[in-house]
Amino acid sequence: MQNTIAAITVERDTLGYWTHPDFFTPANGGEFGVDGEFDAWLQKNNLRAWHTFMTDEDDIEESMDQAYEKSGQGDCSHWTPSDVDEGKGGWFMASIHDSDYGPVCVWLRSNTDE
Repeated sequence: MQNTIAAITVERDTLGYWTHPDFFTPANGGEFGVDGEFDAWLQKNNLRAWHTFMTDEDDIEESMDQAYEKSGQGDCSHWTPSDVDEGKGGWFMASIHDSDYGPVCVWLRSNTDE
């Protein structure tokens, strides 16, 4: 099985967000998918996912976190998400978006990459 989504150039908006045009979209048209829907999408596209949260980064500067909170708009433009496996293993960025836990970066890779 071949995955249908591949790495492209990331062009973040002024607040630091970006989503791959082929990234998961909930079938119900809502903001979130139903339980298991994202996992089914990963399986259908032969992909694995990894999430990096801005608040979990070891090198996150307090000023970045404060800017995110203070902006009122969720500005994470100064955050550079840590790369999974430091560029090894075929991971690529799929989305940087806001979540209940603050900014999150979703990384994807082919399920066949080891």
